[in-house]
Amino acid sequence: MQVLKELTHIVTKEKVRALELLGFPFSRDDSQARALYMKILGEEFESDEMAAQALFGTDKPESNYRKLKSDLFKRLVNALFFINIKKSKYNTRQLAYHECYKNWAASKILSGKNAKESSIFLTQKVLKYAEEFEFTHLCMDACKALRLHYGSIIGDSKLYEEYNQKYKDYAALYHQESIAEEYYTDLVIEHIKNKSLKSNVKEKAIQYYDALKPALRQWSSHDLHFYGNLIRLIIYTSVNDYKNAISVCEEAIRFFDRKIYTARMPLIGFNYQKIICNIQLREFDEKDSSLHLMKKAKFLEEGTYNWYKFQEVYIILRLHTQRYQAAFDIYSAAVRHKRFQYLPPDRQEYWKILEKYLHYLALVNKIEPTGNKEYFSKFRLGRFLNETPIFSKDKKGVNIAILIIQILFLMQQNRWSETVDRIDSIEKYAERYLHNNYTIRAYYFIKMLLLLPKNQFHREAITRKTTQYLQQLKSHSPEFSTESSHVEIIPFEDMWDMLLENLGRQFVNVPSN
Repeated sequence: MQVLKELTHIVTKEKVRALELLGFPFSRDDSQARALYMKILGEEFESDEMAAQALFGTDKPESNYRKLKSDLFKRLVNALFFINIKKSKYNTRQLAYHECYKNWAASKILSGKNAKESSIFLTQKVLKYAEEFEFTHLCMDACKALRLHYGSIIGDSKLYEEYNQKYKDYAALYHQESIAEEYYTDLVIEHIKNKSLKSNVKEKAIQYYDALKPALRQWSSHDLHFYGNLIRLIIYTSVNDYKNAISVCEEAIRFFDRKIYTARMPLIGFNYQKIICNIQLREFDEKDSSLHLMKKAKFLEEGTYNWYKFQEVYIILRLHTQRYQAAFDIYSAAVRHKRFQYLPPDRQEYWKILEKYLHYLALVNKIEPTGNKEYFSKFRLGRFLNETPIFSKDKKGVNIAILIIQILFLMQQNRWSETVDRIDSIEKYAERYLHNNYTIRAYYFIKMLLLLPKNQFHREAITRKTTQYLQQLKSHSPEFSTESSHVEIIPFEDMWDMLLENLGRQFVNVPSN
């Protein structure tokens, strides 16, 4: 089902309507294939069982459903070759990538049909664009085909030697690109399995980068320098040296900015990493070009998934540098965008959690919901608890942020008994899930929260009793990543200050159950 979901998002309704002028991919008699396509596109089917039940009246995907599914898969794959990508909002390198591989596939088909002249014509066209846009593997394959053609069929020794030498050069470059990719993957695979693992990563990254230096000096290819710079970045991020990490990002951005084409993926990636480093350092410079990347349509089309990912880090950067009003302004503009409703459910839920933190900031007078005085007026805590089912079983990420904001809202509303119940319920949770390097800051913050009812919510008493935990919290700098931004949406030190500001100087006697 997931494969069909991906294909339907590429072969969209608009593209299907254009193709149907040619009687493809659906004819008048293809009602079931069309129905399955439309239901998947509309995200009405989450599984094969649901689809089989709706179309054939059985919850078991039997032969008739499997045949229909296979037929739709073949139709959508074939439709890929008819899509007019030039009308899509791809950048020039993306367009070249699709055009080159489409022509390369056609060239191989023609060769198999013994249409040699047409095949070679397309191969030469492929090589020209592959060289311009630095698709090394495709350059190598095209040169190999041309070497064979001019050597064994035409007998042109001059062209044979030319393409033979080119093949060797590209093969050597591709070998180095493959090594760089392998080194990078080897460094990140352990992090994916264990996000708190950082032992010996720096030493290994230095070793890998040093091994790549001769190749990096010899060639300036897209892939080689993309992976090379990622490895160099890991040297510093693995030991929280974010100043030098920013320098690596800036050097990489300058390198890819000099390309004759738009190197979209590296430029987006290194600008994103630079913003993350700024979050770590809690540094903000409004003139920083990375903060204005979202305004450049050639990089990020408004309303796309990546555009929203940048909005998220822009918001987090503002929250971590106490620019709360700016964070709210970015949030409110993003959720009003017409494409917000098309975000995946888990991303929409994360934005709902961001909203609750912004709501809390409004309650403690840190922001003013400009243009809409009633922006947060309909908030119901019970509804918030029911709006985040995807993250309810998450033990180390977003669920921590949810638990914390629930407590802050209850305190803000003076619902002391419920606050005590909620705090008591997270004590075992903290000991079981948070006592590790990755979530240690959340652990100490929750330990501080646990002292609130024990000191009857009295500001001075709590301030004295939590000094040790606060020092331990500050001794561990935040380790920002996509995951950790879900845990610590606002720095815990700042949240603690806000919490204390809103505590009274009187003891609160909460009846025991």
